[in-house]
Amino acid sequence: MISNSKAWDYLRPHLGLDSWSFGDFFDPADLDRLHAVIVTASSYQMEAHIERHEFFDIAIRNREALRVWAAQEAVVTNAFSQILLQTCAQIRNVHLRAAFMPVIAGEHHVVRKGIAEHSHPWLLRRLCLSLELEPEKIKPLPFTVTFIEVLSKSTRNTLIALGALGVGNERMLPPEYTAVKKCFEVAWPDSDYQGFLDANIAEDETHTQIIEVVASGLIKNDEDAQDFLLGAKLGVDARVAYYNQLVDYIERN
Repeated sequence: MISNSKAWDYLRPHLGLDSWSFGDFFDPADLDRLHAVIVTASSYQMEAHIERHEFFDIAIRNREALRVWAAQEAVVTNAFSQILLQTCAQIRNVHLRAAFMPVIAGEHHVVRKGIAEHSHPWLLRRLCLSLELEPEKIKPLPFTVTFIEVLSKSTRNTLIALGALGVGNERMLPPEYTAVKKCFEVAWPDSDYQGFLDANIAEDETHTQIIEVVASGLIKNDEDAQDFLLGAKLGVDARVAYYNQLVDYIERN
């Protein structure tokens, strides 16, 4: 029966069936303010200085490091897109959900002749093929699974998820991917790296702003604000840990 399914157990609290309030779903949203916690969370991300991570010092002179990065990012980018959809489904208010939708659209774009050719996962597939990676041999490494698990578990609380996905990922990607792009420019300039990296660098600043506006619309009290900050810290810390373990893997192999 549906009441026993995992999907029902997951969605039920977000559908509001046990605490129905018409306003939660239909009241107009305040999309003109940013909560003060956004600044605190953003500062935490900037202070991490992901663009200075030692991985980039290695990758700028090591093509194999870039191959490992691309292979694992192929695992991450699809999971990230799915987790965004999962998070969007949790937002009760129709106006805030609609405000979030451009993030979903930016990750996926449109399908033509069966291919979402401008979606971020497909652009990354092009990069992987240009690096002569064999797609069927790409598998998640343990630290990649751990990183995705952090993002997935964050969806148990919508504001924690928005902090992890927004500050801990979308806000983090422009400086991170700018550093990656420099590595490809130097170490592998003839690879098909620009499409994927440029799309993320160009779009993720806007995605960050959207997520922060939606989160601000959902924050009603100090506890909500702390949930968002917790998610931001979880996301940032998980991404730094991911790069730490990526370096360890490269040095061992």
